[in-house]
Amino acid sequence: MSEEMANIYQSKVRVGWRKKRGNGYYNMYRGTASDPVTIVSRSGTADEMNKNPMLISQLMTTCGATGKSNYDFHVIEVFESTDLGQSFFYTKDDK
Repeated sequence: MSEEMANIYQSKVRVGWRKKRGNGYYNMYRGTASDPVTIVSRSGTADEMNKNPMLISQLMTTCGATGKSNYDFHVIEVFESTDLGQSFFYTKDDK
């Protein structure tokens, strides 16, 4: 039964997005190795996090990157990922 349960991770990440300004854009970043953005999710890697639209939406709200001028929001790097436990509600196949 424990093999079917999904792991829950606490991850320290760096996120980035683009902010449109006139005809160009600015690259915006949040999180460094000494001051990361901390999140809790069922995704352990940056690729898995970028595929989860609900997680990206919550990160955008947390970082204040909502609005029409912000786009291409993604997790750039995972500095540290700690396994907190297993979910009794979700399984590994649920994404």
